[in-house]
Amino acid sequence: MRYPILSTKDALAFATQVTKDTKTANSVAAAAFCAEYAGSLSTIGGTDSKPIDLSLIEMVAAEAERIARSPEMATATSREIERVEGELCGPVHAALCVHPIEVLDDQRFWRYLAVRYFGEFIVWRESKALTNGNISKYFVASSGVESLPLRLYLRGQAVISSSATYELASAVPAGTDFWRSHVLRVRTGRANPLARSFAEMQSKERLTTTPLRQLARLINRMWANVLLSEYEARDSTKLIAQLREKIVEDSE
Repeated sequence: MRYPILSTKDALAFATQVTKDTKTANSVAAAAFCAEYAGSLSTIGGTDSKPIDLSLIEMVAAEAERIARSPEMATATSREIERVEGELCGPVHAALCVHPIEVLDDQRFWRYLAVRYFGEFIVWRESKALTNGNISKYFVASSGVESLPLRLYLRGQAVISSSATYELASAVPAGTDFWRSHVLRVRTGRANPLARSFAEMQSKERLTTTPLRQLARLINRMWANVLLSEYEARDSTKLIAQLREKIVEDSE
């Protein structure tokens, strides 16, 4: 099986191109760019030269592009933009989780996805970064969760339920900092029951910025001595509730 890849240099070139002219971010222009610059690799031990099937993520990306182009989103608030991102996490994860882990671990694959399929959505979602001239990090998968399609995937993976639903991915209104800083950039994002309990708490009993950061620090410190990834749903919920109560009591 072969899968597409894109180098850092070429992803940066595309980001520079898009910064100069946002019209070049659309799927037609992106397809032409990737046709010229993208490469491909075979999975380890793979004898099948058939290309990986990306039809599912192509459909999800087409919907993301449609949303970005819709007139009602031209003046979308940050809360509305965050809601759209949350709603896309599930479809992105479902479309990509079927692929081999070695593919999903390859930053070059995520660069390809960002450029080939999510260019126009990135321009819309990260319009402030575009204005500031630093939108490249959302195309180049070398800075953790800043790569947009990778961010969507990891958020979906963090909260997928036992019945394969993703309702918690969009359950925290205006939750950009919550997801990026307190879930995806730390080990909590790799402990599904813990991440789900944390998201559920924040969606129902929202903490403001300062106490939320204090709670996140308590969780992060526990990782030094406790394998939180081994906690089941019930224990995770109990732990989050106890830590939250401590933060609230200390602030009174």
